Amino acid sequence: MVLYLLAGLLLGLVPGLHENLVSLLSLKSGQLFQLVIAFQFSQIIPSLLSAPKSDLAPTLLPGQKMVEQGQLFKAVYEFCVGSIIAVFLFIITAPLYPSILGLLGLVRKWIWLALIIFAGLPILREKSKLRAMIVFLVSGVYGYFILNSGLPVDKVLMAHFSSCFGIAGLVMVWNTEIKPQKARIELGFNWTQLSSALIGFLGGLFISLFPAISPSEAAAVLLVLFGRPSNQMSSVGALSMSAFLMSFLSLYYVGKGRMASVENIVSLPIVNLIPYALFSAALTLVLARYSSALFQKIKRPWPAMMAIILGITVLYSGSVSFLIISSLALGLLPYKLGVSRVHIMGSIMMPTILYYLF
Repeated sequence: MVLYLLAGLLLGLVPGLHENLVSLLSLKSGQLFQLVIAFQFSQIIPSLLSAPKSDLAPTLLPGQKMVEQGQLFKAVYEFCVGSIIAVFLFIITAPLYPSILGLLGLVRKWIWLALIIFAGLPILREKSKLRAMIVFLVSGVYGYFILNSGLPVDKVLMAHFSSCFGIAGLVMVWNTEIKPQKARIELGFNWTQLSSALIGFLGGLFISLFPAISPSEAAAVLLVLFGRPSNQMSSVGALSMSAFLMSFLSLYYVGKGRMASVENIVSLPIVNLIPYALFSAALTLVLARYSSALFQKIKRPWPAMMAIILGITVLYSGSVSFLIISSLALGLLPYKLGVSRVHIMGSIMMPTILYYLF
């Protein structure tokens, strides 16, 4: 057990590496699950250092601000607490999932409208709604063409998201240095972490129920319904973990997992879920503490991170890697227009809306 969990934790530290790639390894289902659930915890460390995986990138601004204040370890701790809470909430609520699906079936023909609402809420939150709309529409048109180009979709998405989120984020922090990080904090648990994790958990439920919904769109809906969570990193941790676990229920009851990694793993070892999660969370905190110490010496890891992301992307996407250039331009557009990166998810949202609409 420990071997594969340790391997997953180490793989999570690789900038730009996605769990979908990890799940392609030729291993048994249970071994893959250990790799990926451990990965779910440790991937927060490079994500907070401006090399996030695509589906978490737009939600991590609060955590990245904490890193700027020297609170990397605290951000990782709160993320892990939210993830652990989500594991327990999942075990408690999983039997209710078929009933929730039954309610959704009553409005299935209106899914396209729900997707438009999910896409529109982040736009309405922007000061410059026109600029946000421009980013969404440009991303949507771009996404429609690359997804219907006849190229392998998995390789297209790898090149696209690695570039527009990972590489673009590194470009924007290229001339900055990581500030000294506090290696120690007072560990504890409070009700704000629980309430924030509960909100994030509901976001994971939304992701499992609706196609093409990213954590950021789910977070926007929850912001409208419940307001901003008191502990945003706990909410992000719960959202990420619940989206992963709920995807197994979607695969079982609907026949379609919302994550490629879940479709590769197939089975969920519910009996071992809690010990796997607790072990991974504890080791992630150890890694975060050592990372804090390491970054006192390496203040500009961006070139190494970019080289790793480029290497992984080119190795996996092959000839489709030419999309890195155009996707990088798209990834820089929100920065230039002063809007959130969440609108780049229009590259997935718009093609999906058109699919259900027509």
